[in-house]
Amino acid sequence: MKKIIPLIIVISLTWCNTVSADNIYLSCGDNTSFIINDKTKKIIMNGVDREVIEWRNEFITFHENEISKKISEATGEFPILDRITGYYSQQTKCFIKDGTKF
Repeated sequence: MKKIIPLIIVISLTWCNTVSADNIYLSCGDNTSFIINDKTKKIIMNGVDREVIEWRNEFITFHENEISKKISEATGEFPILDRITGYYSQQTKCFIKDGTKF
């Protein structure tokens, strides 16, 4: 009996694993939508995968497209999605939604 109780506890803990959201959907005021996936470290902007530069708990930097990639690499300024305040490039406020606009 003493061996069965710990076994039941272990099985129940593995069975009732905590679930975290796979995708986080953001909608911004300028008709921009994001899908963020923390597990795969992937960001999708307006339905297109974007190249991630840096992924932190506080912010995500990425390339918007090939043109902005060349400009960003020359200037050193990259688009930022602030995960604390919810601002995209310090201009547009984004909100969590159930789905995306696209």
